[in-house]
Amino acid sequence: MKDLRVLFLSLYHPFDVGSGPGTHLRYLSQELAKLGCKVHILVPRNNTVNTIDGVHIHAFKSSVPVSVGRGIFFSFFSVKRIGELCKKYRIDLVHGQSPSSVGYACLHRNNLPFVVTLHSTPFGEMSSFFKLSMSGISLSTFYNGFIVQCLWTLLTSLECKRADKVIAVSKSLAKEIADFYNLPKNKVVAIHNGVNLSDDPAAEKHNAGPIILFVGRLIQEKGLEYLISAMPRILNRFPDARLQIVGDGNYKEYLENLSKKLLSDKSIDFAGEIPPKRLLSFYENASVVVQPSIYESCGIPILEAMSMQKPVVGARAGGIPELVRNGETGLLFEPKNGVELADAISTILSDASYAKKLGQTGRSVVAEHFTWEVVAQKTLELYEDIIESR
Repeated sequence: MKDLRVLFLSLYHPFDVGSGPGTHLRYLSQELAKLGCKVHILVPRNNTVNTIDGVHIHAFKSSVPVSVGRGIFFSFFSVKRIGELCKKYRIDLVHGQSPSSVGYACLHRNNLPFVVTLHSTPFGEMSSFFKLSMSGISLSTFYNGFIVQCLWTLLTSLECKRADKVIAVSKSLAKEIADFYNLPKNKVVAIHNGVNLSDDPAAEKHNAGPIILFVGRLIQEKGLEYLISAMPRILNRFPDARLQIVGDGNYKEYLENLSKKLLSDKSIDFAGEIPPKRLLSFYENASVVVQPSIYESCGIPILEAMSMQKPVVGARAGGIPELVRNGETGLLFEPKNGVELADAISTILSDASYAKKLGQTGRSVVAEHFTWEVVAQKTLELYEDIIESR
């Protein structure tokens, strides 16, 4: 549908670093604009944001300092602003990035087609909380990992009930959403995350030793404690191996303390958050990229690694097996099983030709199924189906 006008609602600014939903929205909105859509995004910001790469970004002032409170404030108090934007720009469809559109789902009156994307569910987030080792639980972890999710459970259910369609970023998440929110299965559509496919995949690097890379938020559900605990077993076979952890989060202090107990300073590096352009060099230098999550809907770092022809080791959790084909693009292991994780990493590190084959196959799979162009085309087709059915 030519010149379709869509308004996205998001708690995350699409050009901020370190947010999976923000990254998703940035590239999806840019590709939709290339397909001829008129794309607008409303975010909770105090400053005015101009048009970037064909996408019009609008700010709604939010002075509430607490992240949860700011989310609720934005979701409900922005409804009037949403109505103004819909009228001014003659919006055809509203697309919320959950839980940004709770207020719109409850209070909107203009009867526009409404889609919501879920990147996870509160149920899944809470399940990972209960799988934590007790030593990893702090007051902050309890608040962010349990209390907050209880609140969002109720609010997110309202979005799903009112939406014309619910988009899940993996088939696993689609089933989870339909089951827990008691939705008809045909109301929930799986459209995976994507990645930009560079013209030239990463060249092989000759490092002093193997580099094991993790990229993501340092939060409980990422399972990083099991990767760190697996490192001594890996170092027995590969003494020069190094673990690089890129990202930040409320679990960082616990992970740093754990690494000090188990590893030497020479074998681990907490790099913090890295800008996207610098992140490419981390992937280029990596021998293997690891996603040890307890709960994961659809990990963008997995796709980024595969697009760079890097072999991947991932847990059999959530949507990871939909991306990592065991023995073809990488290796899978049972979540929380440090021995299996260490052995999978060691298998890749011990056979360079096998690692190269996994990486090449991974890039081919990404090129066919997981580029942002593919994601945007599927999303646009869903928009058109919803509008035509009305």
